[in-house]
Amino acid sequence: MKTVTKHLFILFISFLFSIMYFTPSFTENAHAAGNVLKLTSDLLSSSTDDDLYWDEWSDSESFEDSNGRVIDEGFGFEPSYYNEGWMYAEFDIHDYNYTTLETTISLENKWRTGDRGKTEFVIYADNQKIFSKTFTNKTPSQQLKLPIPKGTAKLTFYVLMEKGSQGNHGAIFGYPRLTNALPPSPSVDKLSLVRNIGAAETSYYRDVYFWDWGNRGPFELTDGSLVPTAVAFEPYFNDTTRMYAAFKVEDYTDDYSTLETQISLENGWRTGDLGKTEAIIYADNVKLYSKTFTNTTPIQNVKLSLPKGTKYITFFAVQEHGNQGNHGLIFVDPVLTKERSFLPADHSLALAEIGTSETSYYRDVYYGKWYSLAFQMAEGNLVARGYGLSPYFDDASETYATFYVGDYQYPTLETKISLDNKWRTGDRGKSVVYIYADDKLIYNKTFDNKTPTQNVIAAIPSKTEYIQFRVRHLRGKSGLTHGVIFENPLLTNRPNPPSVNEITDKTTIVTGKARPNTLVKIKVNGKTIASTKANSSGTFSVKIPIQKQGTEVFITATNIEENKESIPTKIVVKKAVTITAPQVNPVSDRDTKVTGKTKAGAKVIVKAGSVTLGEATAGKDGKFSITIKAQKAGTVLLVIAMDKTNNTSATTKVTVQDKTPPIAPQVNRVTDRDTKVTGKTEANAKVVVKAGKNKLGEAKAGKDGRFSVKIKAQKAGTILEVVSIDASGNISKGTKIKVQK
Repeated sequence: MKTVTKHLFILFISFLFSIMYFTPSFTENAHAAGNVLKLTSDLLSSSTDDDLYWDEWSDSESFEDSNGRVIDEGFGFEPSYYNEGWMYAEFDIHDYNYTTLETTISLENKWRTGDRGKTEFVIYADNQKIFSKTFTNKTPSQQLKLPIPKGTAKLTFYVLMEKGSQGNHGAIFGYPRLTNALPPSPSVDKLSLVRNIGAAETSYYRDVYFWDWGNRGPFELTDGSLVPTAVAFEPYFNDTTRMYAAFKVEDYTDDYSTLETQISLENGWRTGDLGKTEAIIYADNVKLYSKTFTNTTPIQNVKLSLPKGTKYITFFAVQEHGNQGNHGLIFVDPVLTKERSFLPADHSLALAEIGTSETSYYRDVYYGKWYSLAFQMAEGNLVARGYGLSPYFDDASETYATFYVGDYQYPTLETKISLDNKWRTGDRGKSVVYIYADDKLIYNKTFDNKTPTQNVIAAIPSKTEYIQFRVRHLRGKSGLTHGVIFENPLLTNRPNPPSVNEITDKTTIVTGKARPNTLVKIKVNGKTIASTKANSSGTFSVKIPIQKQGTEVFITATNIEENKESIPTKIVVKKAVTITAPQVNPVSDRDTKVTGKTKAGAKVIVKAGSVTLGEATAGKDGKFSITIKAQKAGTVLLVIAMDKTNNTSATTKVTVQDKTPPIAPQVNRVTDRDTKVTGKTEANAKVVVKAGKNKLGEAKAGKDGRFSVKIKAQKAGTILEVVSIDASGNISKGTKIKVQK
């Protein structure tokens, strides 16, 4: 009986233990099938098989959380090889519409003593990281309840281990299940360059890493966190200073406008003299990002707009090694998103894509680096693309590189020119830089140790066949010289600077010529005060507020499609030249031309009020003749002259004279008994009646044009002539009438 009682007591205690420790997990997994979906091996689509364990470590060794409780459902990770630290399990859930992931995460309790390093638990819903946490020996187990983005197709569980001197942890995901406990998080549209697209091209394959550092462990950011996916660089050979990975994205960049990533040095390699590392990102020929990293540089969060239609995104790590080695550089899980607006499409052509057609001695010309040393601009930053010219032989005085561009008709060459910063000390003389388009010099500057980087935008003449970079090396007393860098030289569609006519302190209209259909902007003190579009022939005219003498006005032309703005044309406002008001000859209401004299070559404009009637250019003698429609008598004409620099004269006013005679008057019948001549004519005109040369009488017509002129009675048969005279003295034709009996 005592034995039975003892057994019953043990069973009762076991029952209480199960209630205390397992009831939550069991009840949570005991929902109806429609409310809970356990993540089992049936849903597993991919994993690191040898590192993945289901429900237990072995038949004799259970999963045990940090509190010592047995976890009898779930999966765990423990490296099958000592040097492994990157493990994962991916589950396909696209057929299920659950909103929540629930699980218990814990280190295996039995392996939490001694130096076992640290372990990162990371969970992704497709390309969206939904959880990440670093665990050490003392980190307690954690219950997770995470909303899943709407439309998630795959859940991926990563475990990353940085081993300690006494081994590594075991990582457990206990009772993993999908539920509807929480509302779903918003859907996320991202493409991972590493997981979804893959690199199209890299530098030496042993310089580039995507999942971890191989047998050296996982990627560790400077904040100590471990990450499962990245584009990372660390040189395999000691003399490597330039590394890259290019991703072909042209199938996606009509929709995905943004590149997002974090950039960090590898935390394990940040002590001692490790030099510096330049992180650079290109979208085709457009440099989107560049930053110099040293041991103390924190993680950088990067979100960059892409040019519309980008074909390749290229990540560079360029290094200047220190006395104790070099860094590792990590671009964390770069993804394409739709967060930002596109940059305008870029249609430039790199000279590197064309290649040199001729050079001075082949060892004078370098691309991308000085053999085992990085190109370093005068400001200290390192660059990934460009040509370097430095004489190989001590007695060489000139170096050059020539490019055949005759198959391409671009209007502009763009580059940045600098002396390499490493060789700007001591007496190195001077370096004279020339750029030729065929035989025409389009750029020239003398560089010495103190010359900063020069931003060069040079116009290329039409039909140019060759572009040549040439450097004349004027050595110092030491016999040493410089290295000259032409960073990423490009042929572009940037417009040439517009040509602009003179602007004075009376100018209200700026005129000139630019590339056809470009946007012309007028700027003062950095602000745009006016803009217009050049027409199909390239001419433009735009109104501006009057500017003071001495004001600097900058005029640019912008290629609207690519948003490339020309370098500005600077015009200093001059004092206006006074033009005398034009001399104008009298104008009558019968004239169809306005004539006169003004400044030779001036444009003369005739207006009536605000209406322009006509304009013409004065000849070399200053005379002008402007065709207009005949104007009514009394109309005031405004005549102004404007010279080629838009200086405007005072206005000459001319009143149109009345030179049109009245119509011959209508005269009523007159008899030998009448003492009045009556009829109708122009209103208010003076009416005169004559018989031969004898004036018989006159009178003024009324407002209605009717008149009555007193005369003595005339003999029958007498011929009377009646005329009207208007206020301007114009005399009508005579109306003749015969006196009746």
